[in-house]
Amino acid sequence: MPSGLLSTDLYQLSMMQAYLREGITETAVFEFFVRKLPKTRNFLIAAGLEQCLDYLETLAATGAQLDWLRANGQFDDAVLDYLAGLRFTGDVDAMPEGTVFFPDEPILRVTAPLPVAQLVETRIINILHFQTLIASKAARIRLAAGDRLLVDFGYRRAHGADAGLLAARASYLAGFDGSATVEAGMQFGIPLYGTMAHSFIQAHQSEEEAFLAFARARPRRLVLLLDTYDTERAAMTAVHVARRLDTEGITLHGVRLDSGDLSLHAHAVRAILNAHGLDAVTIFASGGLDETEIARLLAGKAPIDGFGVGTSLTTSSDAPALDCAYKLQEYAGIARRKTSEGKATWPGRKQVFRAHDNGRLAGDDLGLADEPLPGHPLLEPVMRTGRRMAAAPSLEAIRRHARSELARLPAPLRRLDGPTGYPVVPSPGLRQLAAEVDRRIASARSSAARLVTRWEHFPHGADVGVRGIGPTLEAALEQAALALTAVVTDPAGVAPTDEAAFSCRGDGAEPLLYEWLNALIYEMAVERRLFSRFQVIVEGDRLHAQAWGEPIDPARHEPAAEPKGATYTELSVRRSDGGWIAQCVVDV
Repeated sequence: MPSGLLSTDLYQLSMMQAYLREGITETAVFEFFVRKLPKTRNFLIAAGLEQCLDYLETLAATGAQLDWLRANGQFDDAVLDYLAGLRFTGDVDAMPEGTVFFPDEPILRVTAPLPVAQLVETRIINILHFQTLIASKAARIRLAAGDRLLVDFGYRRAHGADAGLLAARASYLAGFDGSATVEAGMQFGIPLYGTMAHSFIQAHQSEEEAFLAFARARPRRLVLLLDTYDTERAAMTAVHVARRLDTEGITLHGVRLDSGDLSLHAHAVRAILNAHGLDAVTIFASGGLDETEIARLLAGKAPIDGFGVGTSLTTSSDAPALDCAYKLQEYAGIARRKTSEGKATWPGRKQVFRAHDNGRLAGDDLGLADEPLPGHPLLEPVMRTGRRMAAAPSLEAIRRHARSELARLPAPLRRLDGPTGYPVVPSPGLRQLAAEVDRRIASARSSAARLVTRWEHFPHGADVGVRGIGPTLEAALEQAALALTAVVTDPAGVAPTDEAAFSCRGDGAEPLLYEWLNALIYEMAVERRLFSRFQVIVEGDRLHAQAWGEPIDPARHEPAAEPKGATYTELSVRRSDGGWIAQCVVDV
């Protein structure tokens, strides 16, 4: 399974470069949670923690990856050097796999230096989202099937080999009895189940010949497929074959139905088997099943003893994605939150405190991690300084935990037609912290609003100082360029009719300003053009810009001075009052 350094999104590495450039590398806290339940779900099952910890514990850059990044040319040496020595040395707290959880409840918390905690976001979401999605689907199927045999048949329809393998794991921990995926047996010790394909029947001259050949080749827990041609006739053939095999010491364990009206066929086959003394032979059904169809079959008293579920399980076809997120909740010891519409987050390090009533889930309090609240805390420390706190629990232990969690669900949450509400109540401490963060954000926004984006000149002997002020580095560089134009003429009198592209490089923001202004001065002197509109993008040590203007017209522009070059005199690019100021002296 891909789980290395480059199993991430480009913007994670882009942000890393910016973080390193600005020295924003203190401890950050991120939490993974689901914003809301799919409309058909009443609860979710946490899964995927084991693979997350494997990923974090082994995270490192290979020489080939660093060589590729260097050749790619998008990242500077500071990033490459940082990645070369990168290891995950942070902390992880998480809900145990198999735990039932609800919207807004973090199931995993990462505490690490910001560039690292940011980098791992993509892969963590990838792992937790998929296995949680499939485990939650599998739990619903288990609730529908009761104690009947459930087997994962979905590998062939999964969205890739890794998805098929992890779906087998997620469904098993959530209550399935086994999988048809052979590698799941080797990797995770999951019991394997399988029968035969229709092609095996078709490859023989008759069903009887096929049944006998298969039985002699695979006598243990023999299951015969009945619906290649005529289901009820095949059931009679199975009766005759069972008698013959009995003399050879081979017992028919079950038959499988895979098409048609499964309820009708199951009743008919059951009657045939019972009439011939084969009451112990089980009926196993497959073919386009999901929890709703299984519930319908069992409500109709279909005599089916087990189910194979494929496509609907490994694609979670009725709800193929969760609205989940991995968000920054604290940086440098200060609580953070997102407040955008429909996607607001609760700030700070959080804990989920669960109450029970007569052994059933009764409600959760979402509180601060150090808040003294009643109830059982669900998140546990699982990794400290990059190392696991204890050996990973066995898959069987996780499976037992999931079974006990499902047993604690109150009746309304066990329904398949959802949604049914479950109380998740933000604590007083959490609400108070959110209010404090909101006030801080409002104050910062007010300060930023007072920052007027503008350009200006400042005196410096016979030369001219140009200064750009803006809310971002790019805006300040654009305003500095306007100040440069204003050395020659009023920018308002320059029509933005022609377009020019610029690209320059500098080892830091101040060298970038120096190179940017000199590139414009060169264009003024050689191409005799002035510019009145700019769009600047800074990526690491590179500046890319588009500029719009027109040729110099002495009659209209009345040049006041001719810039000869930007200088290092009073060269400065800095943050100020929530924004940026970029300035230097221009020789005229």
